[in-house]
Amino acid sequence: MDRPQACKLTGSLPDSNVRLVLIGSVFRCSDPGPMPGGSVGINTTTAYLRHARMFQSSNTPGETVWYESSDNVPLAHPDATTSPNIGDLYLHHDRMTGSFQLWLSTLQGHWGSVPIEYIKKYLPDRIVAGVSHPKFNDRLLKLRANGEPSWVTRQTLATLKSRKKGEITQRQGLASLVG
Repeated sequence: MDRPQACKLTGSLPDSNVRLVLIGSVFRCSDPGPMPGGSVGINTTTAYLRHARMFQSSNTPGETVWYESSDNVPLAHPDATTSPNIGDLYLHHDRMTGSFQLWLSTLQGHWGSVPIEYIKKYLPDRIVAGVSHPKFNDRLLKLRANGEPSWVTRQTLATLKSRKKGEITQRQGLASLVG
């Protein structure tokens, strides 16, 4: 029996503080040929990676866990084999449109779609509106500049906002001295 044509799996590696495990696979081929068991078809599952990063602030034990995938099409839902824990995230990048899709597990083993809208008062930090960690209510979802999600405390956000306000005030003061 003919085997499906192999497809290339590509991706980027995260920073050194992230554990990376490839747990999905993809075979998206134009002509897959006969499949095992005699059926003919194309497997359109998307490859995904699992990442985990320990919380970086406060004494709250826990970690940000997320699955990541990208493809030339949007996903209807994350791969069923991910078996998410409560608080896990799934982030998919549609390379054709440049858009992102986000899911959050608020119930063991289940994903719920989350609209990606940012809270204006924290800009340019990208804090996703209406999303707090299901187990740690003091943590909000931030999408870092590199696209990685992070559960950050409200106190961390208040500190960041205060620092940015101070930087703006300092720059305005310097501009008035120069001008």
